[in-house]
Amino acid sequence: MKESFKRIVKGLVLTLLFVAPSSAATIVKANNSTALNLGASWVGGVPPTTSDIIHFDSTINPAISVSPGAITVTGITVTNPTGDLTINATSSNLTIGSSGVDVSGAGSRFILNTTVNLNADQTWNFATGRQLLLNTGNVLNTNGHNLTINSVSALDVRGAQSFGSNVTITGAGGINFGFSTGTRTLSGANTFNGLNISTGRVTGATIGNFGVTSNFGSGGTNSPIVLGGTGSDGVMEYTGSTASTNRTVTRHGGSAASGIDVTTAGETLTIS
Repeated sequence: MKESFKRIVKGLVLTLLFVAPSSAATIVKANNSTALNLGASWVGGVPPTTSDIIHFDSTINPAISVSPGAITVTGITVTNPTGDLTINATSSNLTIGSSGVDVSGAGSRFILNTTVNLNADQTWNFATGRQLLLNTGNVLNTNGHNLTINSVSALDVRGAQSFGSNVTITGAGGINFGFSTGTRTLSGANTFNGLNISTGRVTGATIGNFGVTSNFGSGGTNSPIVLGGTGSDGVMEYTGSTASTNRTVTRHGGSAASGIDVTTAGETLTIS
């Protein structure tokens, strides 16, 4: 009986050891432009798995531009490359999991020229002087997951990118919308400071006074909403109910068609 019991216990231990999941590893990018889904792209020669975090640091010198291949990772960290990090557009997608993106110690800009899919709720952090640039043609697919973008420096949106109610944008940096002449939408409970619409339209349904959370951010204590750019027109399109705000709205010189458009019949927006 005792011997049989020992055999059963040993069998259980072996089974538990067999099914125990492996822990996530941090895989460091090598100094080359090889596609991210290939082993040659990484220090050690082994490509990341879906449970790994991919890491870009001073091994990269200077700036680097890579394609993702078809790759799924649990997160991305960027510490101190000596130049911009660009992930280029291909027919394949980059998918990011619950660890999100941390560029809090990075060197310059994190530029996405490719489709990015989310497969979990997550946060993207960007420290002072570290900028996220969503370039022309970029599509950020949240797939219904919650995304918080926290940026001390300005978020630069150059493509036809809209942000649903599941995307919250925070931080002192604000947002710059440029290049695309289409309509982009802000729907989240946002607290970012400044808003610059140099080209195209940006729509939202809520706005309050300085410091109040809204689709168009909070404005902090005194960050303005700037409409238009040099030789281009920018429009803030308000789609909500009657409201007022004490936030400062300025029109860039030469932007004759720039302004605020209230599109809901019978509603008004007062700037005081």
